[in-house]
Amino acid sequence: MLTPPPNPPILATVRPDWVDNNGHMNMGFYLVVFDMACDTLWADLGLGAPFRARGFTTFAAETWVNYVRELHAGQPLTSTSEVLGHDAKRLLCRHYGVTEVSATGAGSATTLRITPLPLPDSAQVRLKRLYPAAGYRATTSTVQVPIPRAGATIGAPRIRDLELVQMVADLLLTLAGRPAGDVDLTTFTPVTQGRG
Repeated sequence: MLTPPPNPPILATVRPDWVDNNGHMNMGFYLVVFDMACDTLWADLGLGAPFRARGFTTFAAETWVNYVRELHAGQPLTSTSEVLGHDAKRLLCRHYGVTEVSATGAGSATTLRITPLPLPDSAQVRLKRLYPAAGYRATTSTVQVPIPRAGATIGAPRIRDLELVQMVADLLLTLAGRPAGDVDLTTFTPVTQGRG
């Protein structure tokens, strides 16, 4: 886990127009400051402008605020953040509306099933070009793809773990007309320079 800096940089200063009749920062502006802190965190994680330029975005589905201490005009504000968990595969699947990714087969997993994934004709052609043995069921918007083998020999084991997760990401991106490898799910490296 990353350790927050001992003296985080000043994010903002409580402006006089943020203060209510009681001399405290108005509760609505706490969310403004938290949003500023989130933008800073997103840039540190590589989810800033370059991420949005590739057609991806983030949004807040829910916000909880606990008022722990009063803030007054002119007071400097800092913020530290802690990422409790992340799951890029699920975020990517949600972006494309996929709710289920499963591996099926008798004895061992041989087929990857992705649903729902409605494919226009052009994406169906792309799917068949990439995986000739793949199947698409339009009535259920289900894609079935054979799981590739880890080696060139007939008895080689099928890919699994991070390699399989990356294959799913590349498949989703390619079927959407984006370059495979545009999202790397096999590593997590926070962006430390060039905030965007």
